[in-house]
Amino acid sequence: MDDFNLQNKKENIQQNLLNYADFFSRFAAFIFDSLIFLISYFILRSIIKNEKAVDYISTGIFVSYNIILIKKYQQTLGKRIFNLKIESNDPNNPDLK
Repeated sequence: MDDFNLQNKKENIQQNLLNYADFFSRFAAFIFDSLIFLISYFILRSIIKNEKAVDYISTGIFVSYNIILIKKYQQTLGKRIFNLKIESNDPNNPDLK
């Protein structure tokens, strides 16, 4: 009976393993997302002349971009391009807790 339980535990562990993306795919996705941030930053700089206001607004855009897309789709645009997805062992979407 112990061998049967041990075998079941091993099978459950193997089924729950996630495939982790390599460093370069994650880094490339981050660079792509950063380019989106830079584009929005330079557009805001051309519209708004107050540099501090542009810094705060563009940072808010970048943080909101990441939180909203990860919460709703489990990936940002950069992650989607490189076929990456944020997953956990919990079947629910990533939580903001």
